[in-house]
Amino acid sequence: MLKLTLCLCLCAYLAQETHGQAIPIGSPYQVRLFDYSPAKDLTPQEVIQNNVRYIVTEMDKPANPEVLIFPEYGITGIDALTHSNISAFAIKIPDVDPGKALCQAFSVDPTLNKLACGIATKTPLKVLVVNLLEIVDNDIYNTNLVFNEIGAILAKYRKINLNDAEKSILKAGTEPVTFLSSFGVTFGLITSDDILHKTPSQVILRDRAVTDVIMTSAWQSEVPFYSAIGLQDGYSRKNGINLLVSSISDPANYRGGSGTYSVDPRGNTAYVPRVPGNQVVSDRLRVLERQLPERACSEQINPRSLGNLTGRVSDINAHKTKPMSNTDQYVAKSILGTDASKTSFNDEFCKGRVCCKFDVQFATEIYNIKPVYKAVVSDSTCGIIACDNDDSIATCGSRDNELSRAVFNKITIEAKFEGKSAYQYLPVSTNLDLKNVNFMFCDGSASMKLEVVSQTGLVYLGFIGETTSAGQSIASISLLAVVSIVLAVFKLSS
Repeated sequence: MLKLTLCLCLCAYLAQETHGQAIPIGSPYQVRLFDYSPAKDLTPQEVIQNNVRYIVTEMDKPANPEVLIFPEYGITGIDALTHSNISAFAIKIPDVDPGKALCQAFSVDPTLNKLACGIATKTPLKVLVVNLLEIVDNDIYNTNLVFNEIGAILAKYRKINLNDAEKSILKAGTEPVTFLSSFGVTFGLITSDDILHKTPSQVILRDRAVTDVIMTSAWQSEVPFYSAIGLQDGYSRKNGINLLVSSISDPANYRGGSGTYSVDPRGNTAYVPRVPGNQVVSDRLRVLERQLPERACSEQINPRSLGNLTGRVSDINAHKTKPMSNTDQYVAKSILGTDASKTSFNDEFCKGRVCCKFDVQFATEIYNIKPVYKAVVSDSTCGIIACDNDDSIATCGSRDNELSRAVFNKITIEAKFEGKSAYQYLPVSTNLDLKNVNFMFCDGSASMKLEVVSQTGLVYLGFIGETTSAGQSIASISLLAVVSIVLAVFKLSS
């Protein structure tokens, strides 16, 4: 397997030399991605054909970008998971071979043939990312597939962290994947739930050449902690990378939320759907010289926020979000108390391996609204959260429009984590309109800190974390390190 992976990386480099020139550092490349509602309620073959036809039509449009991305289950539809014969949606996918064009290849599935021919005839499109169900013997994988500009398979990633609905049906992948595009940008690949897990979301970044990550998604937003936009923004912020996310659009079932996220404030655009549909998100992302994580809490940190969010608050309220779950795992304290003249909350408390220190300053108008705010801590969470009432944490995750009247002058949250390096932690924020909050953030070796000033409409502000398999991480890190070294040596010798 190691020899095969090394060979594929060298092939990718050769493909770059043959088919494209690197875009200079600091110059932009164009990306187009979709918050997409796949065809459904048809036969498996018709569902796939209709969705592939839509993708090919998009590739036929003028002014193509360098990168085109479609979401998780964007070809098969997510209803494939509950179909009586899921294998009818699955296809065989060849091994990665960046030099072998699949257009007009009789030995491959017609779905791959159509996609390969679509990209092979388009300029300047250089990277097409789609998600398919892949069958290998009797196993079915959730697979991200990357085509290069000649219609060859540049990369293939099998989703590692399956959700509950997938675990009994699909087989989990085991290997993190990165690839080098012909325009000089090295990408990592993740799918939905992967964003919460160190393998692969952090492991792919051990390859320091990776500055951009592509995520296909059918994520179900759960407020307050797991909203799509907040998670995606937090991942980009923590790691100092460009993140490109394409999601299924199904707001009635909590799905939707696509965008581009960057340490460059000019490259941040997000979309949250209010009704199912097909929304294009286009952006120009600047090529980064390296990963730019905000780590040193002793240094100056700067705020950053998303622009161009589509939809007003009244519209976005039609986008459903799952209520808070597993409420018994949290320790919670009200930030208001009974003294209506009180304008601050200062406390520090712990749960398990996480300790949080809160310094919250607010205007007295906060007492005149129905929702209340609590400080919460769990083994994987630390933050300020809006609740419908003060009686139970089960009411938290409120999206009541009255939150727009709650004024926070300043919030500072510092979290300390026992064994921080073994876990994945992200800064996450959610506002009333389901986009991120304009916060300042820093990341230390054992702690994280964020701060926000003059904030209204806050639903959640804080940190979330998730565990991972140490053995899986170590093996994957070693593989990526060897690949990076060999590729670097190859470049120097050419």
